[in-house]
Amino acid sequence: MADITWSAFDKIINSFNISLDEEKLDKLVKYHKLLISERQRLNLYSLKDNERLIKYHFVDSVVVTKLLPENKIIADLGSGAGFPGIIIKIFRPDLKVYLIESKHKKAVFLEKVILELGLDDCIVLNKRFEEITNIKFDIVVSRLVAPLKKTLKWIMGLDTLKPDMLILYKKTKVIERELKESEKLIKKVGYQPKDVVKFRYEHIRLVRSLLILEKTEEIL
Repeated sequence: MADITWSAFDKIINSFNISLDEEKLDKLVKYHKLLISERQRLNLYSLKDNERLIKYHFVDSVVVTKLLPENKIIADLGSGAGFPGIIIKIFRPDLKVYLIESKHKKAVFLEKVILELGLDDCIVLNKRFEEITNIKFDIVVSRLVAPLKKTLKWIMGLDTLKPDMLILYKKTKVIERELKESEKLIKKVGYQPKDVVKFRYEHIRLVRSLLILEKTEEIL
């Protein structure tokens, strides 16, 4: 099936009380064209995703913007082709966004997107997450990059620079299992589950769960 139109995208995100203006749309169109033109050369994503960039990846990336407080420093862990980090920056210019991507080719692509879209306060870090030792992020967002346990072990290495909040995209069916398996580790790293926010995408029959963990004062 073909991807949806921008008009349909606007209608879908409006159902989540997210608005699309001409400036945002212009950036999204440019970003979409860059993704299509560079996909094969840089292996940005699978060929089948060409037909669902807007209806899946763009929609899925934009919903998290509703959960982010104003004027914070955000890290997109494992940014890849820029989901959700680039979309976050387009819709929330008040945020400072770091795109963390260990693969050089993808990091170069992200730099190109930032330049061509004119995104201020959007920085690419071509490093592994555990190598970042000098930046304090307010919130780390990660979309389907790794199981909860693995993500927590990365966070553990940050020591005093641990973010105040983690927002992790999860498949709804694995949330309870991963939380149960990671219960002790969550406490050990110094976090507690705050919420699981679900977004229902009727147009593709998918329910997305965003797991929110917040930092506690006491670390066991």
